Amino acid sequence: MTRRSRTDVVGISCGLGNQLFQYSWALWLRASGRAVVLDLSVLNKGVRSFGLSAIDPAFDFETTGLPRWVPSPSNRAPTVGKGVRIAVGPRRVVNEDRALTPMEHDRSRPAWWDGYWQNRTMVLDVIDQLRRRIVPREPIDDRIGLHVRRDDFVEIGRDLAPDYYRRAVAELCANHPHLVGIDIYSDDTAWCEMHLSDLALQATVQTGGAAHDDLLDLASHRHLVLSLGTFSWWASHLVERPAGVVVAPLDPAPQAYVPLDDPGWLLVPTV
Repeated sequence: MTRRSRTDVVGISCGLGNQLFQYSWALWLRASGRAVVLDLSVLNKGVRSFGLSAIDPAFDFETTGLPRWVPSPSNRAPTVGKGVRIAVGPRRVVNEDRALTPMEHDRSRPAWWDGYWQNRTMVLDVIDQLRRRIVPREPIDDRIGLHVRRDDFVEIGRDLAPDYYRRAVAELCANHPHLVGIDIYSDDTAWCEMHLSDLALQATVQTGGAAHDDLLDLASHRHLVLSLGTFSWWASHLVERPAGVVVAPLDPAPQAYVPLDDPGWLLVPTV
């Protein structure tokens, strides 16, 4: 483990959608002339796998080598987590202030960057670079890619009812009558089989794919139905697409991280 007093370190954590925002922040910092490495120690403690190198064949970031026993600087035992990181260097830990954009945080000297960094403006600064680094799948124009996020969203009341997906599919079919079918990607395939069998087009629930494969397959569909959360948000952005082909939830709850208001999206009520 090398001391890195002149290097920025970006923490990578949670699922692949969040990892891509953190990765974008690392790319943004590096594009501004900074030396950047990634901290995977927090990610290694959970069930989420590191998916960035599978998404990006050109992945070329070094990692800190920080051991897994070091706690996060913002969750369990944050004093210990910050202390170890400051000892290793750089000698500053920046916890995300969600009242600010990533670019508004103090970047006067190198830091450990701990946060989600979910900001569309920042992503758009590096999205062309990110798209060049990713090998796209064969594009699909006649089927809808539909994402259903359940998992922990069920516990916190952020899962979407079947009626949202019915309305979203109907909206796309009305605007694009050439569509012939739907591919569903989800962390709860049994729920999809039970509740989404009556959509306007015949649907196939995709099973057995790794997260990075599902994301790239979903992104290959020109027409998308998004869920809440960052996974399908990224599916809509990894490939450039025209207006009117993405349906997103008109979420009644404030979006603390990712506003679902991209120009050209079709917004459908969730209730």
